Amino acid sequence: MKILAVSDSIEKAFYPKIDPEKFPRPDLIISCGDLPPEYLIFLASTFQAPLCYVRGNHDIRYDSKPPVGCIDMHCRLERFGGVRILGLEGSRWYNGGPNQYTESQMKKMIRGLRWKIWRNKGIDIVITHAPPRHIRDAEDRCHRGFKCFRELINRYSPDYFLHGHIHNRFDDPAHRITLEKQTKVINTCGYYFFEIEKKRSVRKSPPADKVKSFREVQQKEQAFDSRKIGVRTIPLGKIVGSVGRYHDFDSHFRLKKDLSPERFLRIKEAMRQGKNMGPISVFKIKDEYYVVDGNHRVSASKALGRPDIKAGIIEFLPSKNTMQNILYRERVEFCEKTRLPDTIRLTEIGQYEYLVKQITEHQVYLQKNSEKKVSFFSAALNWYKTIYRPLGEIVKKSRLPEAFPRRTVADLYLYISFHQWEKDRKRTYSSLIDNLIPKDMEEFREKMATIKKSEFPEMQLGVKAFVFINVETGKDEDRIIDKLFALDEVREIHSVPGDIDIIVKIVLTRNFLSSDSEIIGQFVADHIRRIKGVLRTQTIIPYLSRGKELSGESSW
Repeated sequence: MKILAVSDSIEKAFYPKIDPEKFPRPDLIISCGDLPPEYLIFLASTFQAPLCYVRGNHDIRYDSKPPVGCIDMHCRLERFGGVRILGLEGSRWYNGGPNQYTESQMKKMIRGLRWKIWRNKGIDIVITHAPPRHIRDAEDRCHRGFKCFRELINRYSPDYFLHGHIHNRFDDPAHRITLEKQTKVINTCGYYFFEIEKKRSVRKSPPADKVKSFREVQQKEQAFDSRKIGVRTIPLGKIVGSVGRYHDFDSHFRLKKDLSPERFLRIKEAMRQGKNMGPISVFKIKDEYYVVDGNHRVSASKALGRPDIKAGIIEFLPSKNTMQNILYRERVEFCEKTRLPDTIRLTEIGQYEYLVKQITEHQVYLQKNSEKKVSFFSAALNWYKTIYRPLGEIVKKSRLPEAFPRRTVADLYLYISFHQWEKDRKRTYSSLIDNLIPKDMEEFREKMATIKKSEFPEMQLGVKAFVFINVETGKDEDRIIDKLFALDEVREIHSVPGDIDIIVKIVLTRNFLSSDSEIIGQFVADHIRRIKGVLRTQTIIPYLSRGKELSGESSW
């Protein structure tokens, strides 16, 4: 990867005109501070390369006139072409101006980045404005380096530590470099070109193929009849193609290198700042989505690691009579008829009608016991919550799917319920199922509603999760923390620097009829996302936890 590093002075060799033969196009530009925002914008647009920067102690115009399309790296760790880059802005405190920090303040910021460094398994390049202490720094208060930068180098051994701030002219590029153990500390004053090899531990990018073409898939599936679904939140992993720009992105929706990244970087930075970009527009064929409008927003969202995006959806139904397409059309029809979530997946044609029959019978039963009219939709939802899902959970806990790996839980539900309730012909499945399933569907429902913890020990389970929260710029973070702490389920709250503003530990209780993700998702949606000022949340459910009880401290 070819990198151009700049800082502190505008180079006449670059500005206002660059000789492309003398200076080959870099893959990445890094600014170590004290440069006008116009100069950064010029470099990024002229070289057509992404530019990331940290602010110097003289970069006081960046708040009113930021370098548009460039990436502020302060207290962030990002990957560029597989290279892990960490940024820290500013100089030592000397007169109380902007972008000045004491030794303890800088040390605290580095400490707040440890989790990100651990998650990314280290760092390759550190970019700062100030140098490390006693590595070609100066003794005046302004140009003295940070001791904690040396501690950062000793602890994580990055390949490069790039800084500015110390104004020198270097006739020999080698004079810029100081070797601190295995790390090359480089003063980037003016400009400096270098190359870095990707580490073996970093996964190499796959070949830059294209995303799927909607028209090709539409023709293959004969999907011409359409229906409008409306605006929904869809997983980014399900967006696999584009209607008109499938040649511009690879299969991971990354913009191809021969295209200008300016618009992509501008949109990515706007998203990072929390600006509302509006829903994208997509076409849907079966379980896959194709972008009509919003290709760069999808690419930026994926680059930022977001799990989903809002989209206005128009679905095209496949008419080609393959078994897969027939099953899909039956599933769509069932979901439209019942308004149930698209989670019931059958693998045999014609079986959804039996589920509709069950719901109809359940509607009749509910109507007999209610003075108000029971609609088919409310009966369907009640059937799903009190009959289908409980029996499905019993099937999963009985490990029956392991004996039938080609069948879904919905298939096994259908088979058991048909033979148990329709034909009144009891089978032997497993001790748990045989003991829990009566011969009548409504009797089963009532038994599930009245079962006690002592009869079924797994009815109540503790669920622990960590919620990462981003707060809207300018909102009162302390007020949000107070509201979160008032929730009984919230056990710990931590305000942290970096991309995440608040980390919350929650402990919930669920019964065996609900899934962990379902109960946590509902809690986050009902209690956390509704707090004014909460911009975005990300939830992590640990698969293994260990802790120590320490006196006077809380354990994770």
